[in-house]
Amino acid sequence: MADGKVLEQTSVDVPDCGSDSLARPVFVGTAVAGTMDILAAIIVWALRDVPAMRVLQSIASGLLGTYAFSGDVVTAWFGVLLHYMIMSMIALVFVLASRRLEFLIRHFLVAGAAYGIVVFVVMTYVVVPLSASPIQSPPPAQVLEGLLIHMVCVGLPISLTAHRFGRRLLAN
Repeated sequence: MADGKVLEQTSVDVPDCGSDSLARPVFVGTAVAGTMDILAAIIVWALRDVPAMRVLQSIASGLLGTYAFSGDVVTAWFGVLLHYMIMSMIALVFVLASRRLEFLIRHFLVAGAAYGIVVFVVMTYVVVPLSASPIQSPPPAQVLEGLLIHMVCVGLPISLTAHRFGRRLLAN
């Protein structure tokens, strides 16, 4: 209350992109999962005395190779850009699949955790080795850590977003 008056709650009007639009779930899934994933990586590596800039440069090294580590903050920001671009593709794949396979929306917790595992395996053992990155496969203890992070910070936020925006598709 302000001066004896009840303040009304207002909401931001977000344009409806149509019930079949991919834009909203992909954008929200990318923003949430991308942010959670990068923060988890920065925190985990900070505990190992690796600075955040180095973590971000390691993402850039996928395209730039070892040059990314000799760069400055520009290569770190390039790593951020690449991270969100990759995450948008990861979110898009799940959202597209959820439009065809409704169990991904109905069983979003299991689907999200499983998708996080798939993303970790593909990124760690296919994408990174095929890139210009000098980063090697992680040791077993870090594999478990990476799996858990990808389940919680990547798969679940994306599946929750697909569930949130896909429920009305199931109702139709």
